[in-house]
This record gives sequence, C-alpha cells and structure tokens, in this order.
Amino acid sequence: MSESTESGKRQNGTQGYRRTQPLPATILLVEDEPAVRLVTRQALELGGYRVLEANGPAAALRLVSESSTPIDLLLTDMIMPGMNGAELTRALREIRPGLVTLFMSGYAESEALRLATLETRQKHIQKPFTVHHLLARVADALALRWNDGQDPQAPRCPCP
Repeated sequence: MSESTESGKRQNGTQGYRRTQPLPATILLVEDEPAVRLVTRQALELGGYRVLEANGPAAALRLVSESSTPIDLLLTDMIMPGMNGAELTRALREIRPGLVTLFMSGYAESEALRLATLETRQKHIQKPFTVHHLLARVADALALRWNDGQDPQAPRCPCP
C-alpha cells in the first residue's frame, strides 16, 4: 500500500498521519531479572515509550556515562545485587541532575524503598503490576518531571 506524500491519504481511502508531536519519552529501565525486564520493556513500548535497558546498576551507570541520550525517567528495581535502586539513583543524579525515578519493588514494606521515596522526585510501583498500572505510574512520574517536581494539580472548574 503506497501513501501519497501530498495529502497524507492512503490509496485505500484511510487517512495517514505524520508524527507532529516530539519523540516519545525515553525511559532507562534497570532490572536484574531478565523475564521481568523483557515484559516491562514490552509494556513500556506498547505505551509508546522509547526504552533503554540495563541488566543492573553497573550497566546503567555505564550506559548513562557513555551516552548523551536524554533520559526522561529512571525505572529501576529497588533490590538488586551490588547496589540498590536508591543508591543507583543518587549515583545517576551526579551525572544527570534532576533525574526522576520510579522504583519497582516486590517488597511492600522495604525500608530502603520507604527511605528512597521520601524525596519528592521519586515514586514507586508495587510488583507484580499490570500494563495499565505501569503505564499510569510512568505517566504520573513523567508529569512530575515536566512540572518541575511539583505534583500536578487536577484542573479546577470555576465556581459561580
């Protein structure tokens, strides 16, 4: 099926659209469990996000140090060998100040998670999660980034 470059209409009569908005947000996914990393990446890509993957903290630090690619969000497991998610976030913020983090954890009452999420630019999601819940939490975290760290407020309707 060919597409007309002038009108944007396809020969079969359906409307073709060109991308008019900026490229999708880029998420650095750090997860040491391959199966969880694969499913999470696929869910994020389903949501339209660009995903950079790291299989642990050392790989994430290397990737961020060696690349100038903008990263809109760090999505990291909380408990990993060698360095936990909070320590990784602190290390990455030395390279990329203001980095917003969304922690993933299978441990609801993790002390490390509680301490890490005390900072205002960090959120968390409990494993296991659904695709819908993941994409909603990512959208919330990105809104936090794009609102300069201020939790977005719901629009208020004028009252008479």
